[in-house]
Amino acid sequence: MPIKIRLRRMGAKKRPFYRIVVADSRMPRDGRFIEEVGYYNSLVEPMVVNLKEERIYLWLERGAQPTETVKSLLKKVGLWAKWVVKKGGGDISEMEIASQAPGRKKGKRKREETPPAVAEAEPATPSEEEKPVEQTEEETSGKEE
Repeated sequence: MPIKIRLRRMGAKKRPFYRIVVADSRMPRDGRFIEEVGYYNSLVEPMVVNLKEERIYLWLERGAQPTETVKSLLKKVGLWAKWVVKKGGGDISEMEIASQAPGRKKGKRKREETPPAVAEAEPATPSEEEKPVEQTEEETSGKEE
């Protein structure tokens, strides 16, 4: 039975939060699971990640594979680094995990302005189409009437 540590979606429409669960990989995303080992909410700032560290280590030792998303969350809070050290036989008693994952940057990226080299290469004088058309004396006198 292949075991995965993955996210289970909860919450209202357009307001999701996730429970981190240990489940059989053949079960649906929000279906039956073996154990709940954490909680993840990305909507609050900073995002909240609560994990049962010892239970996650137990399941990793038993061969459970985290999904890419769960693995990235474990890396953000420092739990994955502790697992790698523990798996290698090192001492993890002095290592700490973050209580909250670092916040992500929100907002749109600013467009880069035209580089100065490109701006200098452009002609400074307006083209023929952009020059104002000069009016003759006949046209100007006709408008005054």
